[in-house]
Amino acid sequence: RHAPHNIFRARGEDEWVAIAVETDAQWTSLQALIGTKGGAWDNRLASAAGRLEHIDEVEALVSRWTATRHPTDIVEALSDSKIPVARVATSKYLIEEDADLSRRGYWQTVSHEDLPRSVQSSPPYKVDGERVELSAPPLFGQDTEEVLSSILGVSAEQVSKMKERHALT
Repeated sequence: RHAPHNIFRARGEDEWVAIAVETDAQWTSLQALIGTKGGAWDNRLASAAGRLEHIDEVEALVSRWTATRHPTDIVEALSDSKIPVARVATSKYLIEEDADLSRRGYWQTVSHEDLPRSVQSSPPYKVDGERVELSAPPLFGQDTEEVLSSILGVSAEQVSKMKERHALT
């Protein structure tokens, strides 16, 4: 029903924006943003039906324009013109640049002495109004001996034999 209505490459490595032109007025606004350098505008593309009939041409026009602009600039320009648009968020963008997630303390850095530092998402809930702080998970096999002896009642001698046979990590 809508055209253009797709994901378009923006300037930068793996940068994309989603654009959904839902009305002819939005198309006119997008044409004004792209300008005459974007391509030949004619009556064939004035209606959604015409744009859908010539969708490859329409998307090529929009793609040429978006490919030369940073996603933030595209989102700003189209939002100001009331054209539905959103940045396609990569993990890198969400972690390093998304102001809303950062402001809400969504990301937590977890450190472990034997592992590299990692960024993790916070639980989607709070306890008594407080964010739940994440801690480093145990390493594989870290608690095996304790579980074997304390919970399963395996003797120290049996644990030692398992280690000798490389049955434990």
